[in-house]
Amino acid sequence: MTTDPATTTDPASPPVDPAAQADPAVTTEAAADPVVAAAPNPGDPAFVPTGDQSYELRLPEGGEIYAPEAANDPVVKALMEGYKELGYSQRDLDITLGAIKVMADRGVLQPPFDPAAEVAALGDNGAVRQQEQQTWLTSLHERKEIGDDEFGELMTLVPTAKGTRALEQLRKIMTESTTGAVLPTTTTVDPKAQAQQEAKDMAADKRYRTDRDFQRQADLKWKQAFGA
Repeated sequence: MTTDPATTTDPASPPVDPAAQADPAVTTEAAADPVVAAAPNPGDPAFVPTGDQSYELRLPEGGEIYAPEAANDPVVKALMEGYKELGYSQRDLDITLGAIKVMADRGVLQPPFDPAAEVAALGDNGAVRQQEQQTWLTSLHERKEIGDDEFGELMTLVPTAKGTRALEQLRKIMTESTTGAVLPTTTTVDPKAQAQQEAKDMAADKRYRTDRDFQRQADLKWKQAFGA
């Protein structure tokens, strides 16, 4: 009799567990659940704020870009709000702030306008000096000596310390060329009263009796100021 080797059981072999020969495709054993990664905490590079959450504002080392309070700067606030809407991470914000600092260091960006600092740069009476120039320009505009475009452009100089000084110098030159004297500055100037005073000064000037051109200018100024 011939025996089939494939069906012959070796007496020395251990018994075969039927479960070990089961088809893996039909096994009923459940696969282990994957480990769920914890969500990033605020401040972590991968953190993306939602709801009431927000980024951590971390300015690059080596100097602040915005002063004195970067968190209240409208540019920074708009940047953080926009990044949150777009779903950008804390890392994205940090990279952007770093790039902004590089541009600021190279002079491409200027720090935000600080009205209080501009007033302080003019001294203790900075606010008064600015108000005087604004009143003067308004007077020129109302007397039609400057048009709307010129008035608008010149008014943009008032809020800055350099602009205020430039207007003061311009006013001095204009006044000296007309009357030979600098009008005193006051905290409040009535445009009509100022025009009338300028007309009186020109009429009292000794050049009114000797200089025909000056006389014509003075008469015109008087007519504009008093209407006669």
